[in-house]
Amino acid sequence: MSGPPVSTALTVQLTLYIGDAVGQKVFSTLTVDAKGVGTNINRAYINAFRAINGKNVKMQEFIREGKEKIISWYNSNYRQILIKAQKSASMHEYDAALYYVTSIPECCVGYEEASKLIDTYYTQYVNYNCQLIMQYARSEWAKSPDAEGASRAFDWLVFIEPGSSCESEAKALYNEIKQKVTSDWDFENREKYKDEAGLKKQRIEAARAIGVAFGNGQQPVTTNITWLH
Repeated sequence: MSGPPVSTALTVQLTLYIGDAVGQKVFSTLTVDAKGVGTNINRAYINAFRAINGKNVKMQEFIREGKEKIISWYNSNYRQILIKAQKSASMHEYDAALYYVTSIPECCVGYEEASKLIDTYYTQYVNYNCQLIMQYARSEWAKSPDAEGASRAFDWLVFIEPGSSCESEAKALYNEIKQKVTSDWDFENREKYKDEAGLKKQRIEAARAIGVAFGNGQQPVTTNITWLH
């Protein structure tokens, strides 16, 4: 007969941080002890981590302190962030500018000022890139002046924002294509053209997405955390 299954028991000490790995800032720390038992060491670790109570007083205080310090940091430093955004925009680095202005939390004093710049930098971003987009759209149509080429050209034209410096060019190309190809694709009656409030929301969401993409691209694949010690 086989005996009872072998179990692995362990006690771990885990230090939690709320911080900014890229900026190397720590806002709050908490060290917790946890015990776990499992059929192997990996399962024991998993059970130990699961045993950590996220609702206990120390954990809640850790989170509260982190939130307060993050807000305090942005309240004190948002001006420098906006200066970085302005500098990036002046060099046509609009994705970086959007990253900075969208990084300021809504609950901070600099949010209102930053939010006003989102539309400005997004418009500049769109206008700066729309000529390239038009170049791609024209190229697709020139290569294949048929339904397939029209579809590929339209795939580019949808990125032309209403009110951008290329809007009239995009409509002109659309009309040129429409004269030769029948299509259900309606450039003028897209939902974002009809709903001004919805358009503004879409622009803000798009601006945030651009900023997030830029921020993700700036982070190394491996994050060095030796500065924590």
